[in-house]
Amino acid sequence: MLGDQLGEVHGVVSGFRIVKTDTGPRVETNFEGKGSFCGQDVTEIVTYWATPRMDGTFYGGADGMIVTTDTQSAIYTGTGVGSMMGNNLAAQWRGALYYQSFSPAFAGLNLTAVMFEFDIEPDGKSMIIKTWGWS
Repeated sequence: MLGDQLGEVHGVVSGFRIVKTDTGPRVETNFEGKGSFCGQDVTEIVTYWATPRMDGTFYGGADGMIVTTDTQSAIYTGTGVGSMMGNNLAAQWRGALYYQSFSPAFAGLNLTAVMFEFDIEPDGKSMIIKTWGWS
């Protein structure tokens, strides 16, 4: 069952990279943000990639890390699907993240699928990530 909201992080793109593959372009993006997660103030750093699909949507994945002000941390990996919103570079993504952590603040996530909404503003740089636990 989808549970309570775990967090919300606001941030910006810090870089792009385009990689040519046999199946088409792969866009890699670096994101840095600050917000709250599991009741903690966090900094989040993530690299995500996206590849276009034949219907105009995107499939992608992410590898990231969150760190609290007292250096508790968790790493995660995930996948999702996204689409452009028809307003410059605005896009929305939905998917799941899977965390690993030894830190007391995040150890409970080791057995939880975390659902996300990832919204990109029309400027293509400002982003919001919202997360919910699913156990």
